[in-house]
Amino acid sequence: IIMTWSGTVNLQQHSSKRPLWETGEMGFGKASVSSVNTKPKRVRKSALEKEADKLERDAAERAKALALGGGGADAAQDHGAAKKGATAGVVLSDAEVAEAVIRAQWEHPEYGLKRVVKHLREIRSLAVSESRAKKHLVFPCHAHGAVCVVGEVHAKSPAATAGLQPGDVVVELGGQTGQGYVSVTDTLVPLIAGSVGTALPATVLRRPGADRDQVHGELKLHLTPSKWSGPGVLGCVLHEPPFPSAG
Repeated sequence: IIMTWSGTVNLQQHSSKRPLWETGEMGFGKASVSSVNTKPKRVRKSALEKEADKLERDAAERAKALALGGGGADAAQDHGAAKKGATAGVVLSDAEVAEAVIRAQWEHPEYGLKRVVKHLREIRSLAVSESRAKKHLVFPCHAHGAVCVVGEVHAKSPAATAGLQPGDVVVELGGQTGQGYVSVTDTLVPLIAGSVGTALPATVLRRPGADRDQVHGELKLHLTPSKWSGPGVLGCVLHEPPFPSAG
């Protein structure tokens, strides 16, 4: 049997040493590497594998929250809520949450738990849950706010003898609360000047200082305006509250 090839091949033009079927001169064409699908086949994860991945991510988020300062499960919960958008802001350690809550109450005696948390979230951009803030409430809510903030207290003055300290927030003095309060000059000065020799009950809010053994919280004092060797009848400076009263 004799087989014949009907096509023609120009051997002179074919200078390549590669086989003819690779050069395309025999009609087969060149193989294109780019046309070959080299991507690995995507393997679908089972429900069990997805759940394992989720648990691993949650564990990583919890570990990150715990590293923020010993906040424990509460910090982890706040961190998770902040990540999901339930609460926006920075997650704090327990000590930092306590300081933030106390400061909010001290600055705004009229704030209850919900308003304290709202203040921390919206004004200070902190991710703090109500359950976590509740553990650190120091002061009871005073609906009418503060009447003054104590400034300098002279040594051996009636104010110092009564136990008043700089930074104390006075929420009630001689029965005067934030309700009906106008100003230190218009409300408190006449009250104090007209009470020389009379003990005035006072309710003050005192923040914890550097000395943690220092008495702090809501304190009940008795101020007795009287003449002494120094200025005034109390011997202290009273400032307007640096925060709005609920009136």
